[in-house]
Amino acid sequence: TAQLLTYTDSNGVAFTTSTRRIVASQTLITQRDVNGVPVTTFALDLTPEPTDPLHPIVITKTDAQGRPTATVTLSPKLPKSPGGPFSKPDSNADGGVYILSRTDYYLLLFIPVFCTVVVSILAEMVSSNLHSLLPFQQMTKSGGASARESLLFPRGGINGFVHAVRLAKRGEPLSLLAQSMVAVSAVITALSSEAVGIGLGGSCTRDDFNGCYMEMAIFLPPARALQVLLAVDLAIALCMAWLLWGWKSGISMPPGSVMATGALARSEDLRWLVRGIGGGGQGGRVEDKVILAGLGGWRFVLDEFKNPCKGVMEYGIVPRAGSGIVLYRSFTKASPATFNAIKRAPTHAARLLPSRWSVGYPKKERISDCCALLFMWGLVILITYYNAIESPDTPFERFMDEQDFGVRILFTAFGVLLTFFWDHYYSRVTTREPYRLLSRPHGATFSTLTISPPTTVFVGFFTSLLRFEIFPSIVAFSNILSKFIPVLLSNVPFSPIQTWELHMGCAWTSVASLSFISLALVWGLLFVKYPAMPIDPGSLVGQVYYLCDS
Repeated sequence: TAQLLTYTDSNGVAFTTSTRRIVASQTLITQRDVNGVPVTTFALDLTPEPTDPLHPIVITKTDAQGRPTATVTLSPKLPKSPGGPFSKPDSNADGGVYILSRTDYYLLLFIPVFCTVVVSILAEMVSSNLHSLLPFQQMTKSGGASARESLLFPRGGINGFVHAVRLAKRGEPLSLLAQSMVAVSAVITALSSEAVGIGLGGSCTRDDFNGCYMEMAIFLPPARALQVLLAVDLAIALCMAWLLWGWKSGISMPPGSVMATGALARSEDLRWLVRGIGGGGQGGRVEDKVILAGLGGWRFVLDEFKNPCKGVMEYGIVPRAGSGIVLYRSFTKASPATFNAIKRAPTHAARLLPSRWSVGYPKKERISDCCALLFMWGLVILITYYNAIESPDTPFERFMDEQDFGVRILFTAFGVLLTFFWDHYYSRVTTREPYRLLSRPHGATFSTLTISPPTTVFVGFFTSLLRFEIFPSIVAFSNILSKFIPVLLSNVPFSPIQTWELHMGCAWTSVASLSFISLALVWGLLFVKYPAMPIDPGSLVGQVYYLCDS
């Protein structure tokens, strides 16, 4: 960054000009006569920081023999500033430039992406909380809800999107709106790195930084797209707020804990029905289609029912046939032997790697985790190669240094993908952690039964620390770290507006962060043992199943 200084004498007449840079430097000034013959020379020490005070400079002129001939006092005159980086430079100012302070420089580089990351985090929080309550809200309807809409309600992925579209066609758009808000927020985060930032003015070119000055720049095509997406995000949020006005979930406690599920699954009809789910499947896993085949003929409703053992009315999930008749009488005469109950593997088998990999860890999840691990290692290798190997003539280096629209977006999008994966992985760990603690030989404390999946990863991180749970704490910290990786990755491709220290700091901090979260994933893959769980405990039917099997 440079600034133009005009030095005047005591009468205010311009004497000479010089360029003042951020770094400390010394400028040699040579005075010439009308014929261009050098008359005298003197050196000026420029102030290293733009915020440092400027003082008048006294110079002594000398003749050819070095004898003093005159003394001149030079008063530095800064160009007029319009008041910071967030307004246009004054065209009437001396030199037409202004100075970006170090604070302004870092704000313009990091704040746009950081703010949109916060928006993405808030959207994910809203979507997660909404989808945890939607199965219960579906069961508050007069006719109840099918197994797909209640006990097996999909919360994410392709199945979740397809189910959200199906609900929207029936006039229930909340799930689709929540998923759309998350997707739009992710695109906003990727675009923000190219919409607002630092631009270069002056007589510089793409390959020559001389004659440049820095200023705030708004790049119109991505900025307009960002404005449209922010308006869409705001409209979605307002629509959701209107739809949620007077919305009732049907429950009064946070869902997901063993105790909360047990309080809602006190109906004997429900317990007998879940015990009767057909087993089978590769490695003892029960696929969703098998569960739907066993529960597809029933509807489930949140209602009061009479407990025959206690003779009192209770509230919970009640299965009903198409006619609405409660099935308790037909089940009370049945023997447990008539149901094809799935026997859970002994918990000590989960301590052995083969058993844990074949049953306790689903094949699809294992594949997705390995793909994410390879992706993170690939980013580490790419960033290391880019910064450690100097080969400016290769196509890769030309692509990274071309400074065209899209390079920073690509790296920011890589960070957004990692954020999505770690949100999913953290949700998976928090839903299974209570069952892992219960599978230990010495059992678990009472608080284990009351643990609900945290509403945000930030809350989950501190609660895990308070309970001295090492692995969940590391996973929560990795998830938090992944939310700031888009900010770091957006500054990995080098450009003239970056200082070398900033570029290298972002690059190697990205490498360190990716290495840490990849090691956390390796730890979870190889050393964290879960009990064999035929049904995913992330679904409501899985939570009820393990209550029946306990």
